[in-house]
Amino acid sequence: IATAETWRMQDLSTKGYGLVVEREVADRIPLNGLIALKNQQRGTWVVGNIVRKLAKRERGILIGIEVLAYFPLPVKLIPQRSGITMQGRPEKRSMLLGFYMPGEDRKGKQDSLILRSDDFTSAHPFALDVGDIRYIVRLNRIIKKGTDWLQARFEIESKRTVF
Repeated sequence: IATAETWRMQDLSTKGYGLVVEREVADRIPLNGLIALKNQQRGTWVVGNIVRKLAKRERGILIGIEVLAYFPLPVKLIPQRSGITMQGRPEKRSMLLGFYMPGEDRKGKQDSLILRSDDFTSAHPFALDVGDIRYIVRLNRIIKKGTDWLQARFEIESKRTVF
C-alpha cells in the first residue's frame, strides 16, 4: 500500500488516463500493477492497471492507466471451507480483501472480482456480504492478470439475508 500522491493529468479517455509523474515516482510503479485513483471533484475512486510508462523530455514520465472500474466496491471474501490453503500455508485469515467490479450489463454476467493472485481458487466457495445479503460465490474464470493481482468472473451458488 502506497501513500497518496498528486499527479498531473496529461489526457483522459473513456478507457484510461495518461498521468505525468516524476522519474523517481515512476521507478516505484510496476507495469501491470493495480492502482486506485481518487477523483478530487467527485470524491469517488477508480481502479486501474498500469499499462505503459513513457519518458517525456522535460515533463517527467507519462504513465498510461487502463481503467478497470469507475465505481469499484471494496469487499471481504470469507472462505467457506476450513483448511483452504492460501499463499502456501493453512488458512489463518478469516477473510480476504478484494474489489467487486460491476459489469456493463444489467444481468451481472460481466461482473467480476479483483483479488491477490495467491488468493485465487476455483475449488472452494467464498461468502461475500453486500448490505444484509450474503452471497456464496465460486470464482470460475480469470479474465485479466497483473503483477500480483487478477480479475476473475464468478458464479453465485446461493444467497440469503443475514441479520
